[in-house]
Amino acid sequence: MSGGIPEPDWKIFRQLHSFWLDRYCTKVNEEMKRLLSQSGLTPHKRYLMVYRFIHDKDRELGSAFNDFRRSTRHGRYV
Repeated sequence: MSGGIPEPDWKIFRQLHSFWLDRYCTKVNEEMKRLLSQSGLTPHKRYLMVYRFIHDKDRELGSAFNDFRRSTRHGRYV
């Protein structure tokens, strides 16, 4: 596959994919906990903050982790 990810690198990437996904989600969950625990804000304001945060992070997560196939990675490393 010309210009693609070399096979040895792809094997490592596949092995680390679930680790990276878990690590990303753990960081997002920690940040959500921080947002939800902010005092001085109404429950509705905290909800809105978390909603926007999740919306942004969901796009990030999709860009980095969805469509996990060698043919869609185009030689870029996540």
